[in-house]
Amino acid sequence: MAKLPPLAAYPQAPWRHRLSPVEWTSLQNAWIAIMQAFLSSPLSELVKALSEEDSSLVRFLTSFAQEATVQDVSHPPSPALLKTVLQLVSHLTSLKPTSDIDKFEFLANLAKVYPKKLIAPFLSRALTASPRAAAVESSLTALKRSLIMQLDAGIRGDLKLAEASLAQLNPLLHASPEACVLFLAGDDFVDGLIAGYRVMNPPLRKVILASLYLCLVGLVESRPAKWSMLSDALFALRSAADLHKQGPLNANDSLVPELVTSTPLLKVLLMRAVAEGVATDNLRKRITALEAFKKGPMVRPKRLIRRKVDKGKGKQTRDDVDAEIHIHRMSQITQVQDLFPDLGAGFVARCLEEYSEDVEQVVANLLSDSLPTHLAIADRTEGLFGTAFHTTTAPHSSQHLR
Repeated sequence: MAKLPPLAAYPQAPWRHRLSPVEWTSLQNAWIAIMQAFLSSPLSELVKALSEEDSSLVRFLTSFAQEATVQDVSHPPSPALLKTVLQLVSHLTSLKPTSDIDKFEFLANLAKVYPKKLIAPFLSRALTASPRAAAVESSLTALKRSLIMQLDAGIRGDLKLAEASLAQLNPLLHASPEACVLFLAGDDFVDGLIAGYRVMNPPLRKVILASLYLCLVGLVESRPAKWSMLSDALFALRSAADLHKQGPLNANDSLVPELVTSTPLLKVLLMRAVAEGVATDNLRKRITALEAFKKGPMVRPKRLIRRKVDKGKGKQTRDDVDAEIHIHRMSQITQVQDLFPDLGAGFVARCLEEYSEDVEQVVANLLSDSLPTHLAIADRTEGLFGTAFHTTTAPHSSQHLR
């Protein structure tokens, strides 16, 4: 069989943007043609292509996974390219391990590029039922050990590294229940998250909160669901929260109260347990016991609202109604911004509209990075009264993958 031509690496944004639409389409078509040839090749040819020093196939796949995580309205990957890449990486799970495409960074990037329903089956095979599973597990285990070490060290640890690693890991936790099970095996990872949350570092706290939420939900999304492991984790969380209350610090300023107050975790777990017929008295007690740690509503200063003079008719004016609606919406926006302080009020308002003003749904989808396409590519810093909303009418190309 003739040797296939090498695959050029997926270019970084500054280079992509130098290409005309015709050139960008031609380049993607060339990648697709070569990858389809690889898919039609004997496995021995694929093994050889992967094992070559500075393999162009590995270089293309890793560069694609890295660059395609960035939303690019002008030069996005086409649906055909996205589909072919997923077909190829799925095909490669039947081969022996190959360093760079067995690392957690590659898998986490793919989990961010593709919708959960498309990437989850591939991730499940990669982590459990393929010759590469041991290598993938080794990479994730090494990351877990590193995170535990940095988080346990508190202010003496590399908190920037821990924050960046958790932020990169979270899309994988969202898409892969198997990864969640691996990270929650034993108590050390949860203990590390609790220890890291004690540091007054808002960005780190945000990713820690998301990681723990995604891991716990992942246990019940696993097949079969890991209800016993979940019960143990809930008991550990309650014990940690009780211990914190006995210390000198603010009882509300710890991971567990924030977790059960700012996320829909308890509602999600109880609904899943009831739906699957496993809501035993013991599990219910462990879920509802965490309700006691919910923080009360935050008291905010009242806003001055201009109202019309009541002329004695005893009826609410239109201004009164609008003012109450505005106060209610601003309260909801502030609840979301307490957890995501980098989000603009206008962007949060659009999320609330998308989810029928359900704050818990908004928080859950932000934490799991599963917003619909038009919000995923929107300007997250938009102010409430901004005139520009940077989005596109064309849906993200991965929506068309089937």
